Amino acid sequence: MNLTRLRCFLVVAEELNFGRAAQRLNISQPPLTRHIQMLEAEYGCTLLRRNNRVVELTAAGRVLMEEARRLLSQAARVDQLMQKGGQERNTLFFGVVPFALHTVFPEFIRNHKETYPDTQFVLDEGHTSSVIAGVKAGRYDFGIAWRSLSQVEYGNSGLDEVILRRGRFVLALPQGHPLIDTECVTLELLAGEPLILPSRRQSPFYYDKLIAAFAGRGVSPTISREVARIHSQLGYVASGLGIALVPEAASAVNERHVTLRRVEELDVEWQIQLVWSRDRTCRLSPELIDFLRQEYIEGR
Repeated sequence: MNLTRLRCFLVVAEELNFGRAAQRLNISQPPLTRHIQMLEAEYGCTLLRRNNRVVELTAAGRVLMEEARRLLSQAARVDQLMQKGGQERNTLFFGVVPFALHTVFPEFIRNHKETYPDTQFVLDEGHTSSVIAGVKAGRYDFGIAWRSLSQVEYGNSGLDEVILRRGRFVLALPQGHPLIDTECVTLELLAGEPLILPSRRQSPFYYDKLIAAFAGRGVSPTISREVARIHSQLGYVASGLGIALVPEAASAVNERHVTLRRVEELDVEWQIQLVWSRDRTCRLSPELIDFLRQEYIEGR
């Protein structure tokens, strides 16, 4: 089993675009394609379908995607522990969504480091679905991810969660767009604009809420494309390829040529949460549990 090929496949499966996957992996597309072809030859099945530049996972590809996440995360965990001589107690494994790396996670680290400077942090970047799956499987001690379940669903999932940050969605507009100077921006005005949304496959909770907000005003959005990351949304907007609805904290990304505007009647709240498994708290130090309780749980 070749972990490099698995890693290449996983990134393509997450992005469903060879160009973006190659950028994430910092390689060109031809070697990336060869890695996928060699993996398909090794397993004797088709993992990806490519039609008119559209990439889709096959049934086998969906199975391998989940297994690849598990194997690569576990391999990274083993590497980190061995580098530290097997000392696991003061090492915490985090799965983190990319947006949180620019907004929530730095503050979380600073707060904890001031109190417990000997703790080591091992990070693995991923989408919300893979972060939550990693927490449930015990690959991560904690996940920092977008809210993806209702309160009842969290209660039934064996997970505990606290909100690290919350806010509203705002409109991202390209430079020179006429809505920048419009006094009152409404969902009705946005309905005919090419809208760039987060992928429903990776963010169903917020995707559905945003679509429902339009429906509540009696209109339907014109979805031009779905992308995997907020950075990608802002990049498309900056290029003049559409508009986007993004968390107001996207201002931290500092994308040039993008203006953020409030939208009247858009009352969709986003939350980034710290998530952990109730079954795994026995491995964590009592000091860390006390820190979480004082900083986040009791302060809710």
